[in-house]
Amino acid sequence: MTQPGPAGREPGTSVPPTGAGWNGRSRTVALALSVVIGTLALLWVADWLSRLGAQSLLARSVQDETGSPERPSVTIHGTVFLLQVIRGRYDQVDVDIPQLSSGPLRLQRVHAELQGVHLPFHDVLVRNARQVVVDRATEDAFLSYDDLNRYLRFTGRSLTVESAGSGKVTVTGTVRILGREVSVSADATLAARGDSVAVTPGRLHTDTSLDRASEILLGERLTLLVPLDPLPFGQLLTSIRTTEHGLQVQATGTGVVLAS
Repeated sequence: MTQPGPAGREPGTSVPPTGAGWNGRSRTVALALSVVIGTLALLWVADWLSRLGAQSLLARSVQDETGSPERPSVTIHGTVFLLQVIRGRYDQVDVDIPQLSSGPLRLQRVHAELQGVHLPFHDVLVRNARQVVVDRATEDAFLSYDDLNRYLRFTGRSLTVESAGSGKVTVTGTVRILGREVSVSADATLAARGDSVAVTPGRLHTDTSLDRASEILLGERLTLLVPLDPLPFGQLLTSIRTTEHGLQVQATGTGVVLAS
């Protein structure tokens, strides 16, 4: 009678090499990891490419809307970008433009923070934005005294604005009233009025003797309203800060539409 082999195995039964089962499981795990890593890599590449595509399309839309000579810098925030692309809404977008002009007025260092930017998925795919809607925007820009004074000259006012410290400016120049030229200067305050900067003079200083009616006319001529038309997203001016070289302004907007 044939005796059973070791561990009760019948003679002639092969014994799997030691570690064969473990090696098989290792290969399965390695394959699964490779699939997961490859999938993640593809998703990362797709996320990166879609982010670049959306940023480029938004930059082109802003440039077309503003007529900026330079392509704006657009940064779309968010960790999982593909979800924003698919739903067609971007939570946080930053836009930077070196300078913007509208007619005779130029603004510099324009920075906008946009919340809720609507750009349909179809538009990103075909690389053509028909319309971009912004739920809310906060915008900062710099208006230098040189650019402000050039605007005043272009609009026919022989006036110069410069810093007077303590949040005020000085307005000086020559004004024609009642048939005569009058040289005048005045400290003035700044205030936001809608989408414009309002410059209001205080006490007038002049070497010319004036009656009350002439003083009123002179004060009216030194009262300035400068519309900040170049701002692409700001509809309401919220703050003005004077600096040594110009005005730092901030504006907000809601429901802003950029149409191609």
